[in-house]
Amino acid sequence: MLISCDQAVSTTADSADSAESLFALLSDGGGEMGERIRRYDWTRTALGPIATWSHAFRTALRLCMASRLAAGIYWGPDHIFLYNDAHRANLGHKHPHALGQPGAVVWPEVFATIEPLLQKCLLSGATCGADELPLLLSRAGFLQEVYFSFSYEPLINENDAIEAVYAVIVDVSKRVIADRRLRTLQALATAERHLKSPAGALAAAARVIAQNPYDVPFASLYLWSEDRREASLCAVSNIEVGGPASPATVRRGAQSAFTQLVGLSGGKLIETRDIESGLALESVAGWKTPPAKMAMLPLASAASGAPAGFCIVGLNPHAPVDSEYLVFLQMLAGQVVESIAAAHVSQREGARVHALAALDHAQTTFFGNVSHELRTPLTLMLGPLEETLDGSGGPLTDEQRAALGMVKRNGLQLLKLVNEVLDFARNQSDRLHAMFEPVNLAMVTEQLAASFEWFARKTGIVFRVECEDLGQPVYVDRDIWGKIVLNLLSNAFKYTVAGEIRVVLRKRATAELIVSDSGVGIPQRELARIFERFHRVEGVGGRSCEGAGIGLALVKELVEQHGGSVTVHSKLGQGSTFTVSIPLGLNHLSKSNVRATEDSMALETIKCKSSASSPLVAGSKRVLLVDDNADMREYGIVVLGEHFDVEAVEDGEEALAAARNNPPDLVIADVMMPKLDGLALLRELRGNEGTRAVPVILLSARAGEESRIQGLEGGADDYLVKPFSARELVARANSAIRLAAAVRSGSSCSWTARTALTPTCLPAFSI
Repeated sequence: MLISCDQAVSTTADSADSAESLFALLSDGGGEMGERIRRYDWTRTALGPIATWSHAFRTALRLCMASRLAAGIYWGPDHIFLYNDAHRANLGHKHPHALGQPGAVVWPEVFATIEPLLQKCLLSGATCGADELPLLLSRAGFLQEVYFSFSYEPLINENDAIEAVYAVIVDVSKRVIADRRLRTLQALATAERHLKSPAGALAAAARVIAQNPYDVPFASLYLWSEDRREASLCAVSNIEVGGPASPATVRRGAQSAFTQLVGLSGGKLIETRDIESGLALESVAGWKTPPAKMAMLPLASAASGAPAGFCIVGLNPHAPVDSEYLVFLQMLAGQVVESIAAAHVSQREGARVHALAALDHAQTTFFGNVSHELRTPLTLMLGPLEETLDGSGGPLTDEQRAALGMVKRNGLQLLKLVNEVLDFARNQSDRLHAMFEPVNLAMVTEQLAASFEWFARKTGIVFRVECEDLGQPVYVDRDIWGKIVLNLLSNAFKYTVAGEIRVVLRKRATAELIVSDSGVGIPQRELARIFERFHRVEGVGGRSCEGAGIGLALVKELVEQHGGSVTVHSKLGQGSTFTVSIPLGLNHLSKSNVRATEDSMALETIKCKSSASSPLVAGSKRVLLVDDNADMREYGIVVLGEHFDVEAVEDGEEALAAARNNPPDLVIADVMMPKLDGLALLRELRGNEGTRAVPVILLSARAGEESRIQGLEGGADDYLVKPFSARELVARANSAIRLAAAVRSGSSCSWTARTALTPTCLPAFSI
């Protein structure tokens, strides 16, 4: 803005030049400052008598006096100062003596800051200014912190000369300081509330307070002992520990300058004005001048009123200790108290979590130990019981056989429950040892689901398996994935007496496994607890009521090990749908738990044709794989092909012909096959001189002990229950081949039996 006056303004009227007419047009005559300007002896200044002032200057002065904003004019090279009523508050005790004085006299404490701006405006005509300029002005006997936003405009007279600078000033000190204090309070409100101890909470609060050394130049934070006789220093900000304002301990009744000054016997905010007396402080952060005052802030809970500690704070040496400042300090203390309270809550919660974890560990250990110990007496019970039922101890009556049969069935059911609990306990203790590798999830899931086909046919349940190719391997632990699928399917068959069970694997944002059934369903009130340990839904019916109530809890925990989630939707009487979501890729997994090699990746992408004419995979031993399920043959070729030459055929007759033509090193055969089943194939192989010594592993979906014994008694070297892991299949194949080779060569062998490995069993459920 250029303030100028038209040279055509009339100057003929003598009254226009008189001091009395200077502000005559203003309704209040220019206020107090207008009156002072009229009466001031300007002849003693370089500005000279009012009658000699230029019309431009007089016009600008009228504008200044009429303005509601703080405004002033600096005239000439000495910056002779004139100002309006609104500017008086900014001058403080300098009013009214500042009128007519050079700028260097009016503002000696800040003139070095503003003089270059005045000169630039006066000499070059450039508009100058600043926003929220920090200054230390002399007010009320001390240098006070202020913030001004102002603009300097050149004043051009009728001769086109710059003769003065017109200034408009806005004091924004209250807003700037209030914003700064508010930021501190907000930071305290959000500072590390997760800390587990009150001392930690005070340390976090001190770090926040240290970021505002202007309102709190220093702080010492203390906590009382339980007997409240002594306070210990927990944290400081902007001063050293153990200094005059931060002793390590404070005892009640001690005769020291510190205890006397902070008034530890009181409970209110106490202001101390003579901080230098025995507590001389050097300059601290924020200000060059050390604080002359400090205050004690009791840290008392609003609920109990009992102080947990106190905070000693230095006060801003450049601010009045007014009501706004005291309110800020009280709010600061309140936020520190909230931090202490949050730490107490976190501390109690941490202790509770620790206690629950210890209880959970003890419970898991107990179940694991009990389950393990129960196996021995159950084995000792079931062994003699089996011999009695076989007639080894003499003939039995029908009633005795029925009674002992009931005992055997319930003993086996109890053994299944014990195995389930042991499996759960093992998962709890070994949950961090899962090893993830890229697998063809569709293929693996289909093989797992195939284990239930025989039971679906037996019960007349429609069993649909729809596993789409996901287009990429999915990182899972094969054994754990087997437990997830089998537990869900076991649950579905247990609660579906008739109707349909459907298994779907599809690719969305994740790999999704959906197991749905048309069974009894789950009451709405039970859905929220369906994955809780040991929780069982009562009164819904199903094939049986047996179970430990941990199958679905186990599923949830195993899925979460994969970084996934499991949900359930169900309606009573209409069935249930369980959805498992497993993330794709491996960014969600710990690298130490990932087994990803070029070989394992290739294993999942090999696509083999499961026919007798399929090309063989390189290997040193020859394995004949017999299964009527094409997917099972493909799976076997992929898994075994890394270690052996694999020939796959689809029925027992074809296998018998292949074995007689060229005896393999190992036969792996499914029990249930058309034309010639596995047991019949075994008898034929054992009855032929050329194939009698070939080791045979039988595969079956039937997990019962009788089926396993029947296969072993028929001459099988091993009996593997579906589902099984790839590692287990390879390990058993290696063991069978090595054992057969040792027997043929007459070498010593560490195995005491040809079936040293315990077969994998389906999760316990009653059918």
